[in-house]
Amino acid sequence: MATNTSITESAARKFISDNAERATLFCERITGLHLIKLKRGGSWRYRYTDDEGKRRVATIGKYPALKPAVAAQKALEWLTSDADPQKEKTERRETAQTEAEAKASRTLAAFLDGPYKRIQARKKTGAATLALIRRNFPELLDRDMATFRARDVHAWQNEREADGKAYTTLKREYTALKTALNAATRTDPPVLKVNPLANCQLQQPVDNEHAQKLAEARRAARRMLTDEEIQKLHLGLDLFAEELRAQRRNSREHGKPDLPDLDAVEFPHWFIPFTLAALYTGMRPGDLYSLTWQEANLNFGRIRKVPGKTAHHQEPAQIVLDMAPDLLDALKRWHKQLGKPQAGLLFTSPVNGRQMDKYAHRRAWKRVKELAGLPDDLAFYALR
Repeated sequence: MATNTSITESAARKFISDNAERATLFCERITGLHLIKLKRGGSWRYRYTDDEGKRRVATIGKYPALKPAVAAQKALEWLTSDADPQKEKTERRETAQTEAEAKASRTLAAFLDGPYKRIQARKKTGAATLALIRRNFPELLDRDMATFRARDVHAWQNEREADGKAYTTLKREYTALKTALNAATRTDPPVLKVNPLANCQLQQPVDNEHAQKLAEARRAARRMLTDEEIQKLHLGLDLFAEELRAQRRNSREHGKPDLPDLDAVEFPHWFIPFTLAALYTGMRPGDLYSLTWQEANLNFGRIRKVPGKTAHHQEPAQIVLDMAPDLLDALKRWHKQLGKPQAGLLFTSPVNGRQMDKYAHRRAWKRVKELAGLPDDLAFYALR
């Protein structure tokens, strides 16, 4: 590239070597182009007057990374087109900010909490529909809905099928998501121009032989616990609690004294009262994750809950359970440990205080089984 500047490579190199910081070398051929000496290297800049008569300086690039000829070419383009680089930079920044705000407003979580919540508020089962989507698509909540792709859906389907979920259940959950995305194209103004999953269908269910094997595996895992296994479960929970307390004592003694003292609380982990609730009520994990203190009335010792599987029905069923004395006692102690909240969920994420993913108990369940000597393939569902 032929140079249009009087500042040759050798001149630039000598200037940077011989001069003090902030010294400036102006080009004699291109008005406004100059090289300024910095603490390390230099910077190509362009000085000009904007439409309001104000003097402005725009950075072209760093020296020596950017050669004189390249810097000169850029400055010449700005000069001949009477450009305002700083104004253009501000406009680009504002455009990028606007686009970022648009993406943030297009996340599934933002849509469910905003426009779709208002749409569903008009329906009897609206709240249940919102909860159904949040519960079953946690990995998509913080994603821009415009970026959803078929591969996301198929990965979700494969994972859920591996967990033994029935195809009909997956179809119902996916339909709820697609309906929400369709609604996002009809808001005023539209949140989405098009539904990115409009042409995406679930993969065909697994073949009959494979489906039969999955069903047999589910039935084998979803059996009732024996009396001996129930005793082992209680032992496993006690050992789990003591293990956590011992780990915390060690951490507090070795450089982390500010961590909460687990010896000072009734339950060192939410999974313990969660498991007791599952054992004594037979409720599904998903329903326990969404169980509120209003639904679990400790004064009357009674639980009133609309199960998630029927919440979307025209006339959803409601379960009413009298708490066993041991469960009532455990939940009262858990309630006291949490500061006796008047409302909200019984079990929330220790990280953000929100409702947890319905698989959040898996890691703790695996460890309790190990400590208790329970079968590896024993599903949490067996507590039902």
